[in-house]
Amino acid sequence: MRHPPEPDSPSTTQLIERFVLASSTYYQEFAAVADRHDLNSTQVKLLILVHRPQSMRALAKQLSCDASNVTGLVDRLERRGLVRRDVAPTDRRIKIIGRTPAGEEVVGMVRAEMAATHRALAAFSDDERALLGTLLTRMHAALDES
Repeated sequence: MRHPPEPDSPSTTQLIERFVLASSTYYQEFAAVADRHDLNSTQVKLLILVHRPQSMRALAKQLSCDASNVTGLVDRLERRGLVRRDVAPTDRRIKIIGRTPAGEEVVGMVRAEMAATHRALAAFSDDERALLGTLLTRMHAALDES
């Protein structure tokens, strides 16, 4: 059962709008940082996702795109030496994508260069950061279920 928000608590619509604004600001910085490394934001997202090797199908699901799009992304990242394509030990038809040391380095640089995001999160207390992490995880899980 849903309860109405407290009088000074933001409405669902207000929360969504705030989330969209924060996400948009983050994305602009993320895209600019990716561009400084001659990558687009989707390529960097893929690099971040392969912190542990994953199948092309799993990557397509997480990136919300067709597997053929992932093939093109992986081809470009592989040519730059940022990812490697291996064969799954259980099924040779399945390709597993993992980061190379050069890919690890790029992800580290991108994370370090996200200055505005770092400043914004640094202003939160440890408890606020923990709460934000919990809430974002719950929100992601709820959205993923629908």
